[in-house]
Amino acid sequence: MYWKIIPDYRGILSFHELALTFLRAWPITTERHPDSPRRLMPRWLMESDACSPVKEQPPGDPGPADVGDRPGPAALSLELLQSIDWKLFEEVCAEYFRLCGFHATTQRCGADGGIDIRLGLPSDPSRIVNIVQCKRWGKPVRIKELREFLGVMAANKISHGVFVTSSTFNVKAKKFAAENGVYLLDGEGILKRIMERSRADRERLLEIATEGDYLTPTCASCGIKLVSRRNKKDNSTFWGCINYPQCWYTLPA
Repeated sequence: MYWKIIPDYRGILSFHELALTFLRAWPITTERHPDSPRRLMPRWLMESDACSPVKEQPPGDPGPADVGDRPGPAALSLELLQSIDWKLFEEVCAEYFRLCGFHATTQRCGADGGIDIRLGLPSDPSRIVNIVQCKRWGKPVRIKELREFLGVMAANKISHGVFVTSSTFNVKAKKFAAENGVYLLDGEGILKRIMERSRADRERLLEIATEGDYLTPTCASCGIKLVSRRNKKDNSTFWGCINYPQCWYTLPA
């Protein structure tokens, strides 16, 4: 019966985490229930916040701020582009190309075949004239990634490609791109072009970049936000999918 309350957590949480999750899903108020199971719980669980009696919110008290109430950045910056969710960085790039007059489409989740954004003409959206690869990275893009992207262009019979990153490109990558018709946009380059847009366009792009929990990465396989996990071997943290063990997608913290 209890697994119907929290069906996605089976086999993932420790006993401690599971007990707290169950209690949050089914709050206990000892004043109304004298026979509450609280008296059967171990001391560490009784002393946790999850076992506190349910308290009504005082009138006019907004309570603790959630993610949507946090004050966001006032403007786009290179630091922001390098720290937001990789999926939001991709959506910012797609919206930028839409503002430039292209019909831009992205894929929500799953294998994308090496294409993050497909660019078509407004008059004929089905005709793809350019493809875009986006990398929200902190390290420089190497020639290896450019070679792979060129292979994707050839497989899709596309003669023009754009490679966008929030970081930079190393010397070999720049040389390879210039010789093979790949247009490069590094972090400073895409930010410069965004800042050249109108105020309304800049506000629109900032809104996309800071949507929801914009600092938490998305699972590329499931399209949902990842959760912070801890490696039991070395005690390091990483991002993992809540659908584990069905989904093994992870990212370094």
